[in-house]
Amino acid sequence: MAPATDWQATVAERARFRGWRGGVRFRAAVAATAVVAIVLGVAGVAFVLLQRQQLDSTLEDVARQQAADVATAAARDGRGLTLTPGGGDQALIQVIDLDGDVVAASPSVEGEAPVLDLEVAPDEVRVTTTAALPIGEGERFVVVLQGVDTPDGSFHVLAAQSLESVDRATEVVSGLLLLGYPLVLLTVAL
Repeated sequence: MAPATDWQATVAERARFRGWRGGVRFRAAVAATAVVAIVLGVAGVAFVLLQRQQLDSTLEDVARQQAADVATAAARDGRGLTLTPGGGDQALIQVIDLDGDVVAASPSVEGEAPVLDLEVAPDEVRVTTTAALPIGEGERFVVVLQGVDTPDGSFHVLAAQSLESVDRATEVVSGLLLLGYPLVLLTVAL
């Protein structure tokens, strides 16, 4: 109310004086945007982590299958084992005897010493992740080591798969989510 008159401010004039707090609609929009921001943030992080875990698991399964296939062939052929080429810088296989000599190797590591100094008992399987392989320029690899008894003694079969594709896929998905996140929030806010 104005001091010397009976005049009262209109609804529109009162809304102008509320300042940054705004009305009910504004506060509801802010609250909805905050809730959507939290839900999208948690869902986005969960999606990226689950996607990465699934891709890691898939490549581990591939390495396990390769190790099992080579171990079966080694159990049959011993030192006469021959490996089929493939994988390039994305995969490697080595068959190592108990003296640490490489019996067979994929072309990417042919002539190299054993790429990892790990041992397993026959029929034991060990899985590890490393970036210390002589291929892949410092990329992470999932490595499966499987022990096997052969006609020529016990061997260790080492099969490794590059996780570079997992890292690239995670970067792409994270980038897309970071790009879309503010756009969705802007849409909700409006």
